Amino acid sequence: QLEIRLMAYGSEHVLLLARDISNLQRLEDMRRDFVANVSHELKTPLTVVRGYVEMIQASQEAFDPHWKKAFQTIEGQVSRMDRLVEQLLNLAKVENNSDDEKQRVNMAQLIHTLVDEVTWLNQEKQHQISLDISTDVFVLGFETELKSACANLLSNAIAYTPPNGNIEVSWRLMGNKAVFSVKDNGDGIKPEHVNRLTERFYRIDRSRSRDTGGSGLGLAIVKHVLHHHQAELVINSHWGQGSEFSIHFDPSTLSNTPR
Repeated sequence: QLEIRLMAYGSEHVLLLARDISNLQRLEDMRRDFVANVSHELKTPLTVVRGYVEMIQASQEAFDPHWKKAFQTIEGQVSRMDRLVEQLLNLAKVENNSDDEKQRVNMAQLIHTLVDEVTWLNQEKQHQISLDISTDVFVLGFETELKSACANLLSNAIAYTPPNGNIEVSWRLMGNKAVFSVKDNGDGIKPEHVNRLTERFYRIDRSRSRDTGGSGLGLAIVKHVLHHHQAELVINSHWGQGSEFSIHFDPSTLSNTPR
């Protein structure tokens, strides 16, 4: 495979650069296949371990406190590993999902459903989640991928916003683009971390990520989804004041009415 680039060279010439990327592509395919295969193979043993732990916890046996704590710890770590494997599988699927036919996706309905789901699941932290949908424009794309990207941004806001905090979700037109945004009043992100947030396994605070169940894969998934949809992730964050993550969809992917 060849990678070809055209660059301006002086005022009247164009420079063409070509390089063989066959080896790089082969290595990338091997990495992708390895991650997908290992993640798939881990699903079965994790399911077995979870099943036995749940069976023990549901039994009528009276266990000593240290055994109860041990089983709770095992269950928590299995759940964390299960989420990581699920995200690895999602990432592998997103990376390979480029040949399917795109459909018109009702983003307003999708976002409304997601907010209803997270509001129901967000009983413990009691966030004030507001929703503002001011357009019914559709997006040409893959519904499962778009749902995954939007859900990741919502999940991050819930994970990193303190209890009783505010989360604002919106779907609106901005100029000729459509924008999905999630804004919170959490701790915010320091400037030196912002440009690295979409790297695989990158976490600002590893101890904090363990507490929230973060794997460092959520925004990597978002990045690949947006690449498939000619969309851009815009991050505005101020340390100590909160963050806003926005997905800007190109006009070429928008449609006013369903097919």
